[in-house]
Order: sequence, then C-alpha cells, then structure tokens
Amino acid sequence: MSAGVLTGKVGSLVGKLLKDEDFHRLLALKNVHEVAMYLKKLPPYKMYIPDMEEIHRRDLEASILRKNRDETLRLRNYVTYPQKKIIDHILYRYEIDVVKKLLRLIHSGEDIEERFIYYSDDETIEKLVEFKTVEEAVEFLKSKPYYQYLKSVLNGYKESSLVGVLENSLEFWYFKTLNRLLKQYSTRQVILFFKKQVDLTNIMWIYRSKILFGYSQERVLSLLLPFGLYTKGDVASTIASLSTKDEFFEKLKSTPYREIFKERYDIPEEFILERRIDKYLYQQAKTLIRDKNNGFNQLIGYVHLIEFELKDLITVIETIRYGLDKDSAFKYLARGGLNA
Repeated sequence: MSAGVLTGKVGSLVGKLLKDEDFHRLLALKNVHEVAMYLKKLPPYKMYIPDMEEIHRRDLEASILRKNRDETLRLRNYVTYPQKKIIDHILYRYEIDVVKKLLRLIHSGEDIEERFIYYSDDETIEKLVEFKTVEEAVEFLKSKPYYQYLKSVLNGYKESSLVGVLENSLEFWYFKTLNRLLKQYSTRQVILFFKKQVDLTNIMWIYRSKILFGYSQERVLSLLLPFGLYTKGDVASTIASLSTKDEFFEKLKSTPYREIFKERYDIPEEFILERRIDKYLYQQAKTLIRDKNNGFNQLIGYVHLIEFELKDLITVIETIRYGLDKDSAFKYLARGGLNA
C-alpha cells in the first residue's frame, strides 16, 4: 500500500472530526439523548448510535468507543505488518484504562454498576465486575499479557493498600512494550510523541505520590517509567525530592513542559493538570497530523485525536448530566488549547 493512499485516507477521516462549533452546540443540549441524536446525524457516528427513545450514558460512550476502535482497526490495512503491531498495542490503551478503573472501584468498594462505563467486548474484562476483591480480579486476568506485571506488585498492594501501585504496573507494561516496538518499527516523530506521554505520566505520578500522598523520594522514583525524555536521572530525583505544591509548580516552570504548569487555579489542581496535559498532547497529535510526508505519523496523530474526541464528548455528557456550568465547560475540553 503506497504512502500516498494512507495519507489520503487519514486526511479524509481528519476532515470528519468534530469541530469546535459542534461542541458548543452539544453543550447547549438538554440531556444525553439529545447528544446521541446530534451525533447520529453525523456520518462517522451514524451507524454506531443505537435507535432508542432513551439512551444511557454508558451505552452512548461505549458506542463512541466502538466507532474509534473500528476506525483504528481499518487503518491497519494501510500499514506494514510491523506497524500493525504498534497499532494493536496502542489499542490496549483502552483496555488497561478500563482495568484501572475497575480495580480502583473494587478496591474502594463503590457501586460498580453505578460508576463503571463498560467499554470492552472482551468477556474476561466484562467478568471483572463480578469480583469483590482486588486479589481475585488480578488472578482472573492471568490470560492477559500484562498479568505478570500486576502479579509482581500484588504483595506491595496488600502491604500498602495503595491501588496506585497496580495502576502504575499497567502503565509500565504498556510503555515498556510500546518502547520496544517503536524502536524497531517507527519514526522519530512518533517516538518523540510517546516519550512526551511518558514524561507527563511521570510528572502526574510524582504529583500524586509525593505532593498529595507524601511518599518518600525513593518510593516515588521506583514508580517512574524509565522511557521518557526528561523525567529521568538527576531531573527526576530533583522533582521527586520536592515537598510542597509551590515547589513542584515552580520547578516545572523551568522544564520543556512549562506551558502546561505556568498557571494555578482555585479548583482541584489534579483535575486541572490532567486537563492541561490532555490539551498539550492534543496539540502534539495535531502536529503529527500536519506531516503530509509521512502517513504513519498522521495515522498515530489521528488515533489519538479520536481518543481526545471521546474524552471531550464524555466531558460534555457529564456536564449535561450533572448540571455543571456549560459556559465554562468548553475550556476544559482537550481541544480548548492551553490558554482556553
């Protein structure tokens, strides 16, 4: 398959992404059903949104995810076999996000039926909702490629009762495997994009584990992913040694990611950090899309743009469902830009 065919295919899909005006219109709607009906009128979503008088938010979100998966899988037909392996691994991102949410809900004892949005067609993942303990749930995942990583930290979870060590092990498996595949089969631009993802994942882990929970510097460093550009060696040690939010944000203003951390907010900063990191990576994905000379760069950019589109739609649904301030909601979308 020629590179020009892939570029043309991705270009046609990019043209069908939701626009800013679509999100302003969606935020003006009254309920989840109206959101579903709006999306159903658009060609990319039409075949995925079910014909129902009322639709639950979990069914709508699952429909959007199926659309994203199908589009990503179809794009596999336009790349070489080694690059298909990268795409297949990226698709695991959705699955491990589901597993992390489920393990956290099981750990906290919350009502899974109320809180969990089911995204997977995998029976193994589906049956995780039946388990009452984290240990049983992890053991049930033994057929999964990331099982050994979860298993290796299970004793640490039992001793600390910190579900974050399990989440971290899933991130480690994802990025370690991806790092190996990228070294063999990818481009410099895509490798750089993923290394930035690793850096920002590490920065969030430092914020949560050191600033919010007061872990020791040694323990924080043991949690970090060793595949980034910046968050390693002396730099990682310095950030992990900080004790207050003021020190943390001041240090990050001197990093390559200073634009993300230059402002402070009155609302919970963890929420804002996650949103601003999404905004930054959204712009990085758009940079890959603009590379007209490399179809694979564009493909990787596109599969991340539709992931951010899903996240933005979930934000819209939550804003409407919980009666949040619609006038300010747009600035929390990934597409809003860092200064929105």
